[in-house]
Amino acid sequence: MTSADSGDAWVKQRAELPWIGGVDRLITGTAGQPGKAGSPGRGTPADNDDPALRLEPLSPVVGVEVRGVDLSKPVDDALFRRIHEAFLRHQLLVFPGQRLSEARQIAFARRFGEVQVHVLDQFHADGHPEIYLLSNVDESGRTTGLHTDLGTLVWHTDGSWSKRPGLTTLLYALEVPKRGGDTLFANTYAAFEALSDADKARLSAMRAVHDQ
Repeated sequence: MTSADSGDAWVKQRAELPWIGGVDRLITGTAGQPGKAGSPGRGTPADNDDPALRLEPLSPVVGVEVRGVDLSKPVDDALFRRIHEAFLRHQLLVFPGQRLSEARQIAFARRFGEVQVHVLDQFHADGHPEIYLLSNVDESGRTTGLHTDLGTLVWHTDGSWSKRPGLTTLLYALEVPKRGGDTLFANTYAAFEALSDADKARLSAMRAVHDQ
């Protein structure tokens, strides 16, 4: 679980339960090669061998806070390689205190692969269909207490209905509540590894079909 501040940016794999209260921008999926996850959520000396890139674990099983990176500037190949390695190892990256334009958010997303355009076009940002804008603030600036996408209020994996699901979701907080409204993340790798061998074998033989 992690709290949101305005200007925080997330890059995450797998399941999420978004907050209610405020405004955030999402890029709902980048289609790329998933690679191989390492030991998620556990910092290693390799995580911090570059003084310009500092990783602080958020929990024993998922997520790190990334310091020393300004995503408003172009990310070179060497730096992105370190970011991508951390992403595969920890599944969730939080970049605090960022100031991202729509164009810079999209440019960073494209480093992970092809950016997908969400099918719910009523949530597209003006001039930037790659961005999915969620808000419970009305035109007069008042919060309504309502969520614009009720399907995201339960545990889910983004785009699980798609034949080609996205690799990542990139979230950027514009306005957040002073308290509450935490975003919750689950490490499904760790959940599977915690199962008994019998349950792993039973589930590994199953297939599910999810059609929107």
